[in-house]
Amino acid sequence: MAKLNPRIEAAGAQTVVVTMGRPEETERFCGERAPGLRCFCDPEAASYRAYGLTRGTTDQLFGPAVWLKGAQVTLEGKFEGLPIGKPVGDPFQMPGMFVIGEDGRVSFAYYSKHAGDYPDDAEVLRAVSSTPDR
Repeated sequence: MAKLNPRIEAAGAQTVVVTMGRPEETERFCGERAPGLRCFCDPEAASYRAYGLTRGTTDQLFGPAVWLKGAQVTLEGKFEGLPIGKPVGDPFQMPGMFVIGEDGRVSFAYYSKHAGDYPDDAEVLRAVSSTPDR
């Protein structure tokens, strides 16, 4: 997301990262993986539940699709080599991405199918550009 952020901001939006860590863990995580982005901590995972994000199954977290995605990003040179480190929060929590207008309405929701599944950059940019009241 950090690499896509300049294009998101150019569309008049902003990127917000929510983690399940405590403030100091969130600050460290965002410093390493989301520099320059607004980061919030939600150690109780209330926002995850509010947006319908679920806990992953063993297959969603460790299955063939996850390994395949890891191999794909490595072969494409997209793996940034960031350390994995000790999990913070619930390591079974599935990720997601949302585009939310200033009116609080969700105009785009992406629920990851597995731990390595994220929306295509073009899909995110289309959603940001077409959201009224950003």
